[in-house]
Amino acid sequence: MPGSAQDEVGTAVDKALSIMELVARAPAPLTLAAIAAHWGMPKPTAHRLVQILVRRGYVRQDLDRLYLAGPRTLELGRFARARFDYARVARPLMTELQLETGKTVQFGTSDDFEVRCVEQIEGGGALRMASQVGQVLDQHTTAIGKAVLAFSEPTRREEFLAREPYTRKTTKSIVTRRALVRRLDLASEQGYAIDEEEDQPHVISIAAPVFSDQVRFALGAVSLAAPDFEMVRADAEALAPQVMGVAARISIALDTAVSDLPKPHRVYV
Repeated sequence: MPGSAQDEVGTAVDKALSIMELVARAPAPLTLAAIAAHWGMPKPTAHRLVQILVRRGYVRQDLDRLYLAGPRTLELGRFARARFDYARVARPLMTELQLETGKTVQFGTSDDFEVRCVEQIEGGGALRMASQVGQVLDQHTTAIGKAVLAFSEPTRREEFLAREPYTRKTTKSIVTRRALVRRLDLASEQGYAIDEEEDQPHVISIAAPVFSDQVRFALGAVSLAAPDFEMVRADAEALAPQVMGVAARISIALDTAVSDLPKPHRVYV
């Protein structure tokens, strides 16, 4: 019957999507047996569906014959992030931080191997940031860039580090891999990154990473910036708890904003 055939196709699609979601969310590559057991599928059924996903690029198999997210899954994720209005979610909390400190607040998000400014609220002083909304931020000089890079997946971090030597924007810019690695390791330990006149002369900024349950690594960062006659490094470090607190609240807000998306469910055969 046509209805039965349609139901069969729908069930097969449901199973394949369930496998793709499981592999994409898994903290480590999975065996075929683990995939089948998780969704209560016979192993031959799981193998057939996994192979379809492999051929389409949504799942890939590593040298140990384990399965992990493929390039098409990552590509879809980039498309979805590009269309998500991060600025709308982050703006109220950024405004709160700006009113509390009087300093310029920026929010940047990671897009593939770039970090882009998606929202900015100017401070009450004379400072005007060189970077503006929509502009790509240098990851080795800006606080946002370093915060994102410090909490990026290892392959993304290594891809950027391999670009040495890095562009010198000011006399204080980091231009060597060794120096940048030290700064990124420090940022990982502290939970925030600082730009001390490395991107723009006489401007100090501090940034903390923003995460999401949908993304295991930093999807962006929020920063606070001011001229050096208003804020020195010690002042920035004193404001670290506030910046990290707002970053954490933005992370929660982003998760709340996508909480109405359909959740994966267990499929039985």
